[in-house]
Amino acid sequence: MAQESVQVEYSAIMSMEMSAGVMSGPYSYTPTKQRREMDLQGQSIITISRLDKGVTWQLMPDQQMYMESKIGAAGDDQPTDMSDYTIELTDLGREEVNGFDTIKSKMIMTSKKGEKFGGFSWRTDEGITIKSDAIAMADGSKERIKMELTDLVIAPQDPANFEIPKGYSAMNMSSMMMQGMMGSGADDEAGDDDVPTGDEDAPPPKKSKWGGLKGALDILK
Repeated sequence: MAQESVQVEYSAIMSMEMSAGVMSGPYSYTPTKQRREMDLQGQSIITISRLDKGVTWQLMPDQQMYMESKIGAAGDDQPTDMSDYTIELTDLGREEVNGFDTIKSKMIMTSKKGEKFGGFSWRTDEGITIKSDAIAMADGSKERIKMELTDLVIAPQDPANFEIPKGYSAMNMSSMMMQGMMGSGADDEAGDDDVPTGDEDAPPPKKSKWGGLKGALDILK
């Protein structure tokens, strides 16, 4: 059977584990809006996906700023167009997970690009994927991805949580240049501006090949 979009609203703590590490933080869901919070190298990052507006906002609370991108634009992993995937779920029985009676299923996802994602998922009767453990295959490489929801509460979500907070400014080219200048100034004061790092000629980072598959997993929730 194919997974249908979840129609209830809920909140939880989402944890996702990959070879690069573990990400964990509050997650809020409605059928047209999602909000994810996490700590990245000591900096708080909040991502709000608005399917009803076709945009994603990345909030930076420490700077009181945000960046906007179109859903599906380059560099945007939120969320994935599920029309690109064939999804099959084979029910294997029921198991209790984190206090919820769930349906355990074998999950196989295949994209039009040939990416494959297979493993097991546990979902509630409302269709919420509360846990998954799967292997992603792309470009000849494998990546194990684990996802789990704890403290799951099925209830209407506050609409204000899916809006840009008052007082936030849009990050544009001038603000990015200003931040870069401020960063350079800090380096000069520290006396480290002439210290080689070995990365001077390094190419810009590439977008992770697992981004689309992680986004596809997000849509299953």
